[in-house]
Amino acid sequence: MATSQIRIENSFLEQAKIASIANHRPLGHQVQYWAMIGQIAEENPDLTFNAINSILQGDAQLEQGKGTPFVFQHEKQ
Repeated sequence: MATSQIRIENSFLEQAKIASIANHRPLGHQVQYWAMIGQIAEENPDLTFNAINSILQGDAQLEQGKGTPFVFQHEKQ
């Protein structure tokens, strides 16, 4: 994966450092996580953070072979 440098305000960086420690993530991963959540929220303004987080957790579980995909009523036969 290619990487790039960007400028980030110090106050934001300090908040990201604290969150990265609390969430046991490297600083760069914390910033990427916040960016991903922001992108998803912008594309889906009706979803709450908790809904977005639940969807991401469900996707991760499926990737690990855990759980089952949700089947909508009209797809059942």
